[in-house]
Amino acid sequence: MKQKKKSDELVPYLLSLINSGRDIIISEPSVLSMVTFEYKKFIIEEKIYSLLKKICYDPIEYLNIQIEKNKIDLSKFLKIQKDVDIFYHGHCQLKSIGLGNEVSKFFNSLNIKIKESTAECCGMAGSFGYKKDYYDLSKKVGEYLGNEIIESDFLEDNKIILASGTSCREQISDEIKKEAIHPIEFLEKFLS
Repeated sequence: MKQKKKSDELVPYLLSLINSGRDIIISEPSVLSMVTFEYKKFIIEEKIYSLLKKICYDPIEYLNIQIEKNKIDLSKFLKIQKDVDIFYHGHCQLKSIGLGNEVSKFFNSLNIKIKESTAECCGMAGSFGYKKDYYDLSKKVGEYLGNEIIESDFLEDNKIILASGTSCREQISDEIKKEAIHPIEFLEKFLS
């Protein structure tokens, strides 16, 4: 099995990260889901998988943990206007692994309110939405999200649309002709 061979080749590198005491921050939700849930099918040693799963984080999840542990005070570094209008769509795989509320939790900790999408999925599902046979279905599913953004009045230039997943950002941008950015890209603009 090709995937098994590839994961076996990756194990020594993962062990070096585990043994170094480093945490792994994974910005793409589908990759985080794959590493923390699907890798158990390929890594024979349960101990390695368990250790790996404990050190992998979504970037916003990681920031929330650091804030909770009082390791960082982002209010000293981030200069975000409190009245900024933010719409956020959470990636379906972040939701499926229990991390769907991390972005709201983070912004709420900074006293910044965001409008959170109620759409379960953007319809893109990685490369699914690019395939000829599924393109129309992908667009149909994505319509709900696009309409929600439009109806929430987020098309103006001064309003921000955030989405964690690459495919989500592509679908949103294509659907409403306005750029959606990753929450980390947004935060980077406000670091002092």
